Amino acid sequence: MRNADVKVPLLATGLLLSSLGCDGSAELEVTPTQLNYGTIAGDAHMRLTIKNAGSSGGFIGSDVDLEFSVVPSEDWLRLDSFDGAALSPGSSESIEVWVDRGELLQGRNNGWVDITSNGGNKSVMVLVWRDDTPPAE
Repeated sequence: MRNADVKVPLLATGLLLSSLGCDGSAELEVTPTQLNYGTIAGDAHMRLTIKNAGSSGGFIGSDVDLEFSVVPSEDWLRLDSFDGAALSPGSSESIEVWVDRGELLQGRNNGWVDITSNGGNKSVMVLVWRDDTPPAE
């Protein structure tokens, strides 16, 4: 009978840990929040960093990987390939965001890089000017 007193069903243990806040969580963090290329003369790129700012549950198997996808809103935005689409808590990945000047309209161009994940969604605004006006003589 003594051993029966200390046996706890695994399902009940999982529910207890979950109710105590011991499960890990994924949380999307993106920096910077805006990419401003200004006026560019050629193709240009800037770096975007995606991080899993979520917490570790502290128990084996309680970490939650951040699963994400990154999609540009405009044809003139290109993304370098990145290693993967899952990050463990505390880890990050950098993605190069390229602007294809040949695809820009004259003047101000706005676009977005949309990141969707199981730890929230974010959009990073991209601003760039194309000025083909020849310099005054």
